[in-house]
Amino acid sequence: MPKKRMFGSICAQQDNLGDIAIRRLFFETFAENKTPLVLLTHRMPQTYIEAFELSGDVTLVSNPVFFQLNLFFAAISGRANLAYAPGPHTLSDAPKALAKAMLMLVNILLIKMTGGVVVTAGRAVRGDAPLAKCLEKLLIRLSKAYVVRDTVSASVVGRPLTFAPDIALGHMKAARTENRGVIACSFRSDTQVDVDTFERLVKNLDELGFKVVLVSQVARDDSQHLALAEKFELRSYLWLSKSHSEQQRIVDEIYSSSYAVVSNRLHGLIFGINCGALPVEYRFDGADKIRSTLASGFGEYIVVNNMPASDSPTEPLILAQDFSLRESEFEQAIRQAQASVHKVLSTLN
Repeated sequence: MPKKRMFGSICAQQDNLGDIAIRRLFFETFAENKTPLVLLTHRMPQTYIEAFELSGDVTLVSNPVFFQLNLFFAAISGRANLAYAPGPHTLSDAPKALAKAMLMLVNILLIKMTGGVVVTAGRAVRGDAPLAKCLEKLLIRLSKAYVVRDTVSASVVGRPLTFAPDIALGHMKAARTENRGVIACSFRSDTQVDVDTFERLVKNLDELGFKVVLVSQVARDDSQHLALAEKFELRSYLWLSKSHSEQQRIVDEIYSSSYAVVSNRLHGLIFGINCGALPVEYRFDGADKIRSTLASGFGEYIVVNNMPASDSPTEPLILAQDFSLRESEFEQAIRQAQASVHKVLSTLN
C-alpha cells in the first residue's frame, strides 16, 4: 500500500533566514522517516527554496490551486496527512483569513475521515478575533499533535497547550569555545535602536574587551545596520544581493566566533545559541516574543533595554559577572532545549 503523503507549506517571509530554519528542521523530520512530502512554494524565490536543501521523495508545487487539488485527491483516496508549518499565527476575522482557515478545516475533516492525521509544532498564536479563535480551537481538537513554542499562546486560545522550545533550537552548529572576542548585534528594521543606548553598549563591550559587529539575517534589516555601522565605525555583514544559503553561511561563521549575540530578533538569539554564543536580548517596551519563547525554552539570559531607566548614563549595561554567570549555565541549557525539541519532533511521525 502506498505510504501517505505529508502535505505542507514552506512559504513565509522570503528575506528571513529564521523562517527557513524552523521549517527546514520541521519537514526534515518527516523526510528522515521516508515520508513523501508535497510542499507548497507559492511565490518563494529559487534561492529561498534551495536553502532548504530538500532531499528524498519531495514534490514542490508552486500553484496553490494545484496544491489544493493534489491534497483533495490524495485525501479522498486515504493517502494524505497535513503538517501545519511552525511560526507565528495571528488570529484574524478578516474575510480572507477566515475563508483560508475554513478551507483548511474542510481539508482537515476530509483527511481525518479517510484515516489521515494533522500535526503542527512550534506555533505561536496571537490576536483576539472571536471567530478565528473558535476555528483555531477546532484545529487543536482535530490535531494529533499541536505544540506551541511560547507561554502566551495558551492564554490567547483559552485552553492548556503542549509546549516545546522553538524548533530552531534543535539544530546545533558549533560548540561553545574559548577566546571569542566578538559580540554580534542584529536588530529588527521595524524597531528604531536608540543611538545613545547603543553607543553606551558599544563602549561597555569595548571596555570588556570585545569588538562589536552588525549582522543581517533578515535582508530588510540592512538599512539600520548600515546606518549604525557608519555612525560608530563598526564592521557590518549585510545581506545585500547574496543568496539565502550564502548569507546563512556568513551568519553561522560570525556567530560561531562570537562570545554573545545581542538582538531583538528571536532567531538572531537562537542562531547565536546554536553557534555557541550567549544570548542577550535587546528589549523594546511591550515586546514579549523573545521573553515568552526563550525564557521557557532555553532559560535565563541577559537583557539590555533599548532605553534603560538609569540615572547614570555611565553605568554599564552589561557586567563581566553577568556573562560569567550565563556562561556557566549555557551548556546544560542548550542540551535540555535540544532534547526537548527532538523529543516533540519524534512524536509527529
